[in-house]
Amino acid sequence: MYGIELDSDRAKKAQDLLPSAHLEIGDATQLPWENGFFQLIVVSTVYSSVVRSEVRRMISAEIVRVLAPGGVVLWYDLAMNNPKNAAVRGINIAELKLQFPD
Repeated sequence: MYGIELDSDRAKKAQDLLPSAHLEIGDATQLPWENGFFQLIVVSTVYSSVVRSEVRRMISAEIVRVLAPGGVVLWYDLAMNNPKNAAVRGINIAELKLQFPD
């Protein structure tokens, strides 16, 4: 299992729970893996926390880059905005198709 986490505290907690996982601390706009490295990529509650559309596009491009031909992206995210936190934006199917048109 491989993963990337922006927050170092969360990354450490995850590494403690999954000691055999290969976890990186970093930014998803610059993934540290080679082109076509993964057959399956799970994207869980990432885009709802990214407000800027250009950053979303950069993350999407990186996901596509490290996904092997014929690979699959499994997406899980929030569909509605968080009324108590403007930094959490819901992602609808139109936005998902915009990020991954192919």
